[in-house]
Amino acid sequence: CSSDLNEIAALPVDIVARIAEAFRMPPVPPPRALPQADAYDLVLQSRDAAARDDRTKARELAERAVRVAPGYAEAWTQLARAFAATGSSAPGADEFYGISAIERRAIEAGARAAQLGANNGLAHAANAAALVAAGRWEPALAEAERALALAPNDYDVLVTLGNVVFPRVGDSGRAVAAMRRALAVDPFAEAATLGGFGRSLFWNGDHDEAVAVLRRCVAQAPADAACRLNLVAALVVVGERDAARALVPEFLKLVPSYSITEDADMMSRRYNSSPQVEKFLNALRAASVPE
Repeated sequence: CSSDLNEIAALPVDIVARIAEAFRMPPVPPPRALPQADAYDLVLQSRDAAARDDRTKARELAERAVRVAPGYAEAWTQLARAFAATGSSAPGADEFYGISAIERRAIEAGARAAQLGANNGLAHAANAAALVAAGRWEPALAEAERALALAPNDYDVLVTLGNVVFPRVGDSGRAVAAMRRALAVDPFAEAATLGGFGRSLFWNGDHDEAVAVLRRCVAQAPADAACRLNLVAALVVVGERDAARALVPEFLKLVPSYSITEDADMMSRRYNSSPQVEKFLNALRAASVPE
């Protein structure tokens, strides 16, 4: 080793300098931010906002995600879900198409998600949710079938179909089946998931189970108004009318302006099943919920 060093030392200075330069490592550039990674972070933030029922924030974050990475299917999927969650209650009516401006955005985002994520079950489920929010029942069901074929055991797909798509097209049986499978995948469901499941059970005639699920929902999230309202209806149908009426004042503290008339108008636009909607509203009337 010392002889090698001696040989190098004997070389002309300019040769030694060139050898040293050849072995010098180039400086490592700073890591470059990847648009898709940034978009994924925004998608996660949007999902968190949606879980907190902050729908405006969920939409804003999802819109930022698609601007950062316009070719990213997950971003469009979340945007479609965020817009579909608002649905027919949004302002901005489009008289020509008969749907709101937000629903139009949901449809556009859903179609883009399904295009970019052709093999992504959640992308098709989000597209189905967007279509059903605009009352396009048949295309929504077709997309739901694609989603299930691609991801039959994906929790988010099953919840989207079980709590949004199938109930709104009037297929409570498939809604219940999808939610049973979702809860088998992840038994620790959030309150919004349990509330939707309980209502589907109610519509499907599984009244006792609906009461049990909705009581769990209220215990898990006492401030969730939808859980309480669904439980009021379910208790009436199983013959516990006094218990149902006792829940009404607590519900009205959460939603002081609630009226059956306004809910009936919204549900008539969101759900393709008049008998199920009437069953629900009549149960609320029996519990003396304000008309």
